[in-house]
Amino acid sequence: MRWIACICLCLLLHTVAHGATDTWSGAVNTNWSTLGNWSAGSPPGTSDTAEFASGGTTVIVDGAYTVAAVLLDGSQDMTFTVSGGGASLTITAGITMSGSNNYTWGCPIILGSDQTWTQGGSGLFT
Repeated sequence: MRWIACICLCLLLHTVAHGATDTWSGAVNTNWSTLGNWSAGSPPGTSDTAEFASGGTTVIVDGAYTVAAVLLDGSQDMTFTVSGGGASLTITAGITMSGSNNYTWGCPIILGSDQTWTQGGSGLFT
């Protein structure tokens, strides 16, 4: 009976530790902090992946945020800018980019740990 409880606890901890993928829609405006711009109803947290698959072409990072990873697989070019002092994005696991779209970063990126950055297409990351 104890081993069943142990397995259940391990599965729960595994789910919590890895976070979720929170997809940007840009449905409300261009601000990172706007709840309605994200599929989960809030900006991604420290163990989440921020995915940019569609939505607006501009994302304004309007605070200091930390995510595990960024997935850039959108259908159009995108620009990331900042608003306000201290605005930045800390990434702890890496960035994956696919497709032929271009991504322009005018936002400080802080590398929170060892990184894996992957490009699976012909797009540019500048």
